[in-house]
Amino acid sequence: MVPIQSPDPPPSTSLLNAFWQHESQGWHVRSAGQGLVEYALLLVLIAIVVIGGLTVLGDEVEGVYYDIACALGGDCSADAADDPANPGGPRSVRPIDVNGTPTCPAGYSFPSNNANVCLRN
Repeated sequence: MVPIQSPDPPPSTSLLNAFWQHESQGWHVRSAGQGLVEYALLLVLIAIVVIGGLTVLGDEVEGVYYDIACALGGDCSADAADDPANPGGPRSVRPIDVNGTPTCPAGYSFPSNNANVCLRN
């Protein structure tokens, strides 16, 4: 009598293959979602850093824009404190160069003799 050979692999191997195929299919789906979440978290982190940086450096950036506006022929003698869009004006601005002398706009003054920033009065 000849023993009959089963065409199937041994049960331990087929169970392992079945488990591996079942689990690996879910990994592809989860990894795509994981990548999306990672990009979203990275975007949120970048936004927090940008907002924090602009909050800390806001007055400095405003002074740079003010200087650029003056250099492009804007009205540099306007009183920033009377700006209706920004009542009270910014807390600090850069001095205006008038004939080689740094001068603060109306409503602002130097906090000390050698300061390079004008503070609101």
